[in-house]
Amino acid sequence: MKRKPLAVFAALICLLAFSVTAWAEEGAFKYPQTKELKALVDQAAGLVSQKGETAFSQFNKKGSPWRQGERYVFVLTTDGVVVCDPARPEAVGKSQMHLKDAWGKEIFKRFISEVTRVPERPYGWTHYLWPKPGEKKPSWKTTYLRLAVAPSGKKYVVGSGLYDMKMEPAFAKDEVEEAVHLIKQKGKAAFAELRDKSSEFIFQDTYVWVTSAKGVELVNPAFPKLEGRNLWDKKDGKGRYTLREEVALVKSKGEGWIEGQWAKAGQSKLNNTLSFIKGVRVEGELLIVGCSVYLD
Repeated sequence: MKRKPLAVFAALICLLAFSVTAWAEEGAFKYPQTKELKALVDQAAGLVSQKGETAFSQFNKKGSPWRQGERYVFVLTTDGVVVCDPARPEAVGKSQMHLKDAWGKEIFKRFISEVTRVPERPYGWTHYLWPKPGEKKPSWKTTYLRLAVAPSGKKYVVGSGLYDMKMEPAFAKDEVEEAVHLIKQKGKAAFAELRDKSSEFIFQDTYVWVTSAKGVELVNPAFPKLEGRNLWDKKDGKGRYTLREEVALVKSKGEGWIEGQWAKAGQSKLNNTLSFIKGVRVEGELLIVGCSVYLD
């Protein structure tokens, strides 16, 4: 099959931009549940910044805005010691830096890293497996965290999470930004971490993948058999050459959003997807880093 020039796809990208919904933009969320959780933690962090440690007793009150059903606000120090946790009062005063989920994800280390690694961005999202109250089997939980500085100068990590949340496009963008940062640091040696399910780059049906600008799949945790194959001529469920669109978008703008239609791992049903992609150069080679969320 004759390949269409990249210039044609670059033109199509301009049209595609109009079909990508506004909630895919940075800082925007589609689902009310996400917005409410973020607002709750932002307000709780603000209260800690104003009142310091006296705010913790308010977070523990049942039926208060801070503690309703499965949702509650927790607080820990930047070295991993729990100072407020309505769901696990027995953990208060103890370090939880050793805590891992069922996939080996280091939960508390990630909590702290999300709010401290970038000084100008003292907040972030993380995803891990954790049992619901009263249950033993873990479920996927998404937690939003924010750094708060009490009047005493003491720094705290304030957070709250919800189970089985729908994946936001903004989450995919966050993961791509983190993956690109890692690749810039480690080069292709970073690929091993991107494939590791105990890393931050794999959760629920979401994962980071990497492709060369020539069409060779380099990292694909959900479909490892695709690694090493050239996918330049592969079409999605609607007959679109999405890889060609991705390469054209990265070469023209550096990053952006691509719509597609693909099946989840282990399934045959096609789902609409929205992917954030970004280019990064490693040893002079242009790589495409992406992450998708299923919209159905």
